Amino acid sequence: MIHIGVIGLGNIAHRFCKSLSYVDDVELTMVASRSREKGEYFKKTYGALQWVDNYEELISSSQIDLVYIALPHGMHKKYIEKCVLENKACLCEKPFSTNYEDTKMLQELAQEHHVFCMEALKGVFVPGFKKLKQDLEGGVIGEILRIEANFESAVPYNEKHYLFSKTQGGALLDVGIYPLSFCLALINKPIKYVSSEMVLNQHVDVDDYTNMCLKFDNGPTCFLEVAIDRYRKRIARIVGTNGFIEIENYYRLNQYTIHKNGESKVVECPYEGDDMTDEINEVVSCLKNGKIESEVYPMSMTTHLALLMQEIKEKAEIFKHD
Repeated sequence: MIHIGVIGLGNIAHRFCKSLSYVDDVELTMVASRSREKGEYFKKTYGALQWVDNYEELISSSQIDLVYIALPHGMHKKYIEKCVLENKACLCEKPFSTNYEDTKMLQELAQEHHVFCMEALKGVFVPGFKKLKQDLEGGVIGEILRIEANFESAVPYNEKHYLFSKTQGGALLDVGIYPLSFCLALINKPIKYVSSEMVLNQHVDVDDYTNMCLKFDNGPTCFLEVAIDRYRKRIARIVGTNGFIEIENYYRLNQYTIHKNGESKVVECPYEGDDMTDEINEVVSCLKNGKIESEVYPMSMTTHLALLMQEIKEKAEIFKHD
C-alpha cells in the first residue's frame, strides 16, 4: 500500500484525488491546507484520513510514502527540496520549478539522496499517446515534416493570481510544457534552432501569448502556441509525407484521426479510469520497484524542457498589447 499525502487543495488536487479511486493499492492518507473548510471537504469527498494545516507536518510524517505537490508554481522548488531532504518521494505538478537552474539543482539533489521525483505530465502515460508513437514509428503518414500544436486559455486578469506574478506567471511557464513535451516525446533528434515571439500582459511583464518555432536537425519543424489571454481549441496536427494526423486535446489524447489517401480513420484509445490514472500507476510501480525516476518520463526530460523554455524566453522577440 502506497500512502499518499497532498499539499495544496486547489482544482488540480480535486482531479488527482478523484483519480486515486481508479488506482489499486493506494490510500489518501493525509491532505494539507491552511483552510479547514478545504481539508474537511477532501476528507468527506475523497476519503482522506487526516487533514493538517501545515505542509511540513505532512512531508515529515512517517505515515506518508508519496507527496503530491499541487501548490502555485513559485512554491514548487521549496517543497520538492523539503521532500527530498526528508527522503520522501514526490510527484509535483508542472512546472517542476520556475527556472532551469532550480530544476537542475533539484534533479541532482534527488539523485544524491536517491529519492523518487517526477513532474506530473499525464499526457505521456495515456495509452493513446503510446499508440500514436507506434503508428508514427510504423510510418502511418510517412516521414514527419511538421507538427503544429497549441494550448490557449482565456484567464481574466487578477493581480493576486499567480499566473500574473512576475516571478511565477505567464503562459510559457504555465502551459508551454504541453506542446513542447508532445513534440520532444515524438521526435528523437537534437534541436537545430529555436525562435519565438512573446506578447506581454498590459499590467505586468509576463507573457499572455507566446509562439515558438523549433527546427530539429534533419527532422521536422514544430510550430507551437500558448496563451492565457485567448481561447482556441487545443489541437495538434502532425503532417507527414503521406498524410496527416489531427488530435484534439493532444495532451490527454483518447483518440486521433488519420487523414490519408483522401480518407479519414478515427483511432479510439480509451482510458482505463481517467487521464491521470496511468500517470499515478507509473509512480506507484516505480515506488514498489525501488526506482528514483520513471523510465517513461525521467527527470532528465524535465530538466531538458526547463532549459528549452529558458532558451525560448531568452530568444523571444517581445511585443506589448496595443
